[in-house]
Amino acid sequence: MPVIGQRPEIALDDIVFATDFSPASRRAEAYALQIARRYSSRLHIVTIVDLNIPIPAGDGTCVLPVQEMVEARRAQLDAMIPRFAGIHSVFHVAESFSVAQAILATATECGAALIVMGTSSKGMLKKLVLGSVAEEVIRNAKPPVLTVGPHVPPACDALVPFQRILFANDMSPQAKSALPVALAFAEDGGARLVICRVTRPSGSTDSSEEDSALEQSLQKALPAAAIDWCDPEYVVEHGDPSEALVALAQRTNSDLIVLGSRRSNFRLNYLERGVTPAVIAQARCPVLSLSA
Repeated sequence: MPVIGQRPEIALDDIVFATDFSPASRRAEAYALQIARRYSSRLHIVTIVDLNIPIPAGDGTCVLPVQEMVEARRAQLDAMIPRFAGIHSVFHVAESFSVAQAILATATECGAALIVMGTSSKGMLKKLVLGSVAEEVIRNAKPPVLTVGPHVPPACDALVPFQRILFANDMSPQAKSALPVALAFAEDGGARLVICRVTRPSGSTDSSEEDSALEQSLQKALPAAAIDWCDPEYVVEHGDPSEALVALAQRTNSDLIVLGSRRSNFRLNYLERGVTPAVIAQARCPVLSLSA
């Protein structure tokens, strides 16, 4: 997502909206539509035929009627056309053994500055975890990804520009890359911006000095060029990062969470879940993530 000039300005020439026609995708569609209208974007609506899903045949075998599946998806896309009236829309149907990789490939081919998608979640070890397709896209996408999670309510009319933005700054390279995007959206809508740092409990009886030092580090991280127009609120929270961010977003009535996300690696894929998927799975507002 290009951010132009010292005073940030968003350029979203091309946006990819990935849909599987589920209720989760329908919630995300409202955001894709309004963002495309706001920024006069070309909107690429893409749906993927998953070649890993065979259909049982009457004789007990399984078949994969790819052409019929493609035609069915095209019919579903055709039914969406009236909802995209007035927007420069391009519809794509792709076939792949990896839905996430097909979405990413479409984004690359289109030169997309943003990917928008919805996702559901599932319970695991008493916690919500993100669907595997959404997580793979988030971890590997070059442009930012706006994900509408399972607890985001159906959209009202006034969604964009965002009015209350929560930016999670853990001082990582990923957060540093995401900060200009948070500032750009805040400047565009004149939004209230809350910049938060979450730390694990230190065990200290008096954490006020530590919190003060962390707050100062958040202030120093703000680019000097933003000081003239941006007056954010700085907050230091303690506890589990994902739970603290979700709770703070609810307390501040945030309508967007922005954070950096680590790229895919063995540890994230198999040993850890990461903060970003956990936030998306629980948040009541969309999450904009950027991998560095």
